[in-house]
Amino acid sequence: MQKFRELGRRRLWVRLPKFRRALEADVRPAELNDLFEAYALAAKRLEELQTEQHPDQCLVFEYEVASRRIEEVVKSLLTATPGNAANNTTPVA
Repeated sequence: MQKFRELGRRRLWVRLPKFRRALEADVRPAELNDLFEAYALAAKRLEELQTEQHPDQCLVFEYEVASRRIEEVVKSLLTATPGNAANNTTPVA
């Protein structure tokens, strides 16, 4: 599942520009790996649903909400980590 972890980290890197340095860091909370994987799987399923001819809108909504919740947890973990680059939220262009 290393592939999904990396994919999730990259997707979050795009979605959370203020946290890019922290997402690139080698030292980060261990629980982030599971969140990266979950984010990648949720995003993959959401894309599949959105490309269906008649997607189930309830499922689309559920996966959108799940993705946003994962983003919030990741931001919270990165902000709470002492000495983390995310604590320096200098905007990244």
